[in-house]
Amino acid sequence: MEALMSTNLGGTATDVLRSVEHGHFSSHPEHGMSVGSVSKGLRMIGRWFARLASRVAWLSGHYLAFVLAVAIVLIWAASGPAFGFSETWQLVINTGTTIVTFLMVFLVQNAQNRDAAAVHLKLDELIRSIESADNALMRAEDATDAELAVQKARYLEVSEENAELKSRLMAHEQSR
Repeated sequence: MEALMSTNLGGTATDVLRSVEHGHFSSHPEHGMSVGSVSKGLRMIGRWFARLASRVAWLSGHYLAFVLAVAIVLIWAASGPAFGFSETWQLVINTGTTIVTFLMVFLVQNAQNRDAAAVHLKLDELIRSIESADNALMRAEDATDAELAVQKARYLEVSEENAELKSRLMAHEQSR
């Protein structure tokens, strides 16, 4: 894969990977391998990682994971006197927690990214299916902070206008 990316295909390595994942290249003669098979392999790894990330995220959020973590810390703390509270004893917990934290960052972030994308797709479908909805909101997650602030101000304005109209309507209904 590195050899494929290092060839002069244009763009950054990320662009090349995206093109390969989407099947834009049919083959690479120098390596005698089909980019389609590389693409298929990347998709397979991606699906495997997505399943792993989902399971790990779910398991790490379970109360038993917390109980297990507390048990490990208590066992480690209780073993301190046996190891004379040595630097090695401290290094064990430091190394273990660092490795777990490092790996969990990527797994949980992957699960959150996919969850957020799924929620956005569902919301986009709801917005699209309602005729009176503002379809510009379907891409709100891609907007800059300034663009979001403008949209928010616009909707606050609309909300205030609707509240005023609603109060007038209620006053009119009561006057009858």
